[in-house]
Amino acid sequence: MKVKEQEIRRQFQDAVKTQQMQYKLHRKCLISKTPKADQKDVIKKLKDDQMRRLAMLAQQYEHSIAEMVEHQNVRTVCAASLFVFVWKSSCV
Repeated sequence: MKVKEQEIRRQFQDAVKTQQMQYKLHRKCLISKTPKADQKDVIKKLKDDQMRRLAMLAQQYEHSIAEMVEHQNVRTVCAASLFVFVWKSSCV
């Protein structure tokens, strides 16, 4: 389970790097087309949008990890319940 969690975290880090590269390219393109007077406003909006998107991405990955852990816990509880049921049945 730790391996899967690490894999999901690695995927998240890769996704963040990809988004940051895309953001830089998009920012560069927009700034080249934006008048000098409006550049600060455009940069601020882009930063806010990037932070919002990264927060959503982090939330999605944390949700994936939580689901994986919950699914693993359900499997463990079911296996333990089955073991107790079989053990009680064999003791009778």
